[in-house]
Amino acid sequence: MSILIFCSFEVGGQPFRYAETLNRLGVPVYYISLASGARGHDSTAFHFGAPCYTWDLSKECAARSTAGVIASLRRVTRKYGINSCFATGGQAYLLAEAGLSYKYWCYGSDLDQMCFSPQLPTLANVAKRSTWTSLALHLMDGWKYRKSITQAKAVMVAPYQRASLNTISPGAARFFLPHLLAAPTFNDVWKIKTESQTILRRQYHAETLFFSSARHYWSGSKARNSDNKGNNKVLEAFARHLASSGRQTDKLVLISKGPDVKASRDMALRLGIVDSVIWEHEVPRERLFFLYAGATLCFGQFGTPVLTYAALEPLATGTPCISHFLADEHSRDDFYEALPPIWNCRDTSDTAQIMTNLSAADDQEYKQICFESWRWVNKHCSELAFMKSFIGEFDHSLKSTLPNGIPP
Repeated sequence: MSILIFCSFEVGGQPFRYAETLNRLGVPVYYISLASGARGHDSTAFHFGAPCYTWDLSKECAARSTAGVIASLRRVTRKYGINSCFATGGQAYLLAEAGLSYKYWCYGSDLDQMCFSPQLPTLANVAKRSTWTSLALHLMDGWKYRKSITQAKAVMVAPYQRASLNTISPGAARFFLPHLLAAPTFNDVWKIKTESQTILRRQYHAETLFFSSARHYWSGSKARNSDNKGNNKVLEAFARHLASSGRQTDKLVLISKGPDVKASRDMALRLGIVDSVIWEHEVPRERLFFLYAGATLCFGQFGTPVLTYAALEPLATGTPCISHFLADEHSRDDFYEALPPIWNCRDTSDTAQIMTNLSAADDQEYKQICFESWRWVNKHCSELAFMKSFIGEFDHSLKSTLPNGIPP
């Protein structure tokens, strides 16, 4: 029997990456994307190109109609002996229509926004196109997301989402998979990091580089949404750091992606730091990890209190991170047994002080902080740790494929 990884929203190419990693490690899984023609930072094609693998069955489910997709899923299920499924995206309910049980990964806005009615337009925002777009999307597709989540055998959510999940699916079973991060040996990580820092500091004429990979989504009414990344907090903290430390050659690198890029640029201008902010175009993963490695410190997000890849990916490159996530005792159920060594704060004064302290740390102290960052990822989010968790959730019979040294 086989496992299927299914997505109708590609979430930065992560579902594809799960399939590629598991197959490379000897765990036979198949993959289907109903969004394989998508473009932009949320697509597999943007980050990984258009690789061709025998386990990618997306072309076998390329029917345009709902009935056609259901028929294709039934055919694929019989042909490849699929009996369990990891799914995400608003068309996951089609798996149930095809007779497949599945566990569902909530990636954020699918549960937070699409499953709940948006606020009706007010006099203040009635003229905004985004207001009507949000309402239209909910009316057209909201029911699909609710159905996809409520029909799942179990649901993976972030700790802050548990109340929302209970509202639409009381008593729903939950499951947990760690983030998937490939971290080589620390010696290799440190070598790459040293080389990346040398190149980027020379390129940007900077003594110290700070980096945020978060898309810009924070201004106006969007501050109330779960997509809020709190980019304004990063800009404010960086301005405070420059003012208090006197380190005028330090630079902040941002990615020009998201609807509030202009708002962030305007804010940098108001804060008087525009010459110290570097804008990179939207980048695929290879360049992204080069920027992570080359930074002295990275930022996650400071709006919604959630632990994301943007906060953990830097750790895989040995780079410390500041972010904001829920970490009280109630968040530990279905979560990591030990919290990551991330500075968990959103206060701009505290963030600025951390930036200044880290910039002034001696080489040995900084290397130890980097080592602790890497060590946590290597223990909790390695490819083998992910494989162990995935097998435990989806097919216990595959435990025999676990390499020596990985406990069953």
